[in-house]
Amino acid sequence: MVKLFTYTFIKKKESLESDVQLRGKDFSTPPVHVNEEIEVEIVSMGSKGDGVAKIKGYVLMIPGAQMADKVKVRIRKVTPRIGFADLVEVPV
Repeated sequence: MVKLFTYTFIKKKESLESDVQLRGKDFSTPPVHVNEEIEVEIVSMGSKGDGVAKIKGYVLMIPGAQMADKVKVRIRKVTPRIGFADLVEVPV
């Protein structure tokens, strides 16, 4: 009886780990680096009015950017799930 319980517990644990891996929301190596300057297109707006850009699925939040703008930004902060950038250049 104890072996069956132990096996069931291990099986559930493996199942949970595989579910976490399938989500794919964490980047082991984000595609951007702090102080890097890149050009991005704003694809949506965040709940607080920040522009949202995506680079290979990685989300960048950019305060002051407007929807559909193509802007040059400097990466300020990078986390496994999301990055934050500041506007460097806005097209006229």
